[in-house]
Amino acid sequence: MKKFLSLFMAIIMAGTVSATAFAATTDSSKIDQRIATLQERQQKISELKAANEAKQAKLANKQDELNAFRQDLNEKRQSVLSNREANISITANINQLRLSLAQSIDTIKKSGATLSEETASQLKEYNSQVKQLAASIKETKGQIKAITVQNKESIKNKDYAAIDTAYAQISAIQASRHDLLVQINELLQKMNTLLQNTSTSAPSEASSAIGL
Repeated sequence: MKKFLSLFMAIIMAGTVSATAFAATTDSSKIDQRIATLQERQQKISELKAANEAKQAKLANKQDELNAFRQDLNEKRQSVLSNREANISITANINQLRLSLAQSIDTIKKSGATLSEETASQLKEYNSQVKQLAASIKETKGQIKAITVQNKESIKNKDYAAIDTAYAQISAIQASRHDLLVQINELLQKMNTLLQNTSTSAPSEASSAIGL
């Protein structure tokens, strides 16, 4: 800006001096010199204008790049939240199934009804599978948080490759958890169905079959 101001003032002064010199003399050599000087300054103005336009274009490109980066980042974050919501929903359903299972067992115990050894055995088998799946989910605890903490530095440095890798890892963990939750959900549904459709021997085995 200071450079532009100096050049601008020089042009104004040059115009004033040029008019005075032209009125005071008809020496063609001085006029030629003045023309050359003005032409040189005109060239500098053009160069200054071009440099200013280049800076504006560069700034606009940086802004476009920043906007694109923010949009991509928001989309990735939205995807993570969407996956999380899906897992929360199925977890809520799993909890409801566990509640129904507990209530069914409680009803059976209070009514004095009994379960067959076959039913109790099947419940234990399903429950064992549920525990194994739950243990697999537990093994991933803290992984997403660790990646997210590390990813903050990548976002700060605009390390696009590292950011893409981080979100891909998070997505993979969420997908794995979802698959395991779906399997748990299916097993609990089978357990509930089994209790609703069965009756026969060993009341004590009913609660122990599902860890109650």
